[in-house]
Amino acid sequence: MLLTDDDHVALVFPPGEVVMLEPLEAGRLRAVLRDAVFALDNQADRDGYQQAVPAVEARA
Repeated sequence: MLLTDDDHVALVFPPGEVVMLEPLEAGRLRAVLRDAVFALDNQADRDGYQQAVPAVEARA
């Protein structure tokens, strides 16, 4: 995770893919990740847990 000078959060995924997030989008991603961690702690939730994070593909 990298913080940019213009208040965006950049997450770098292998193999070198980059996603730029607005502050609200970063908060939504954080919430999804937190929910996933809690779901992993509960076997009943683990088997049925699915979450999608909307993504927009951009090319430079």
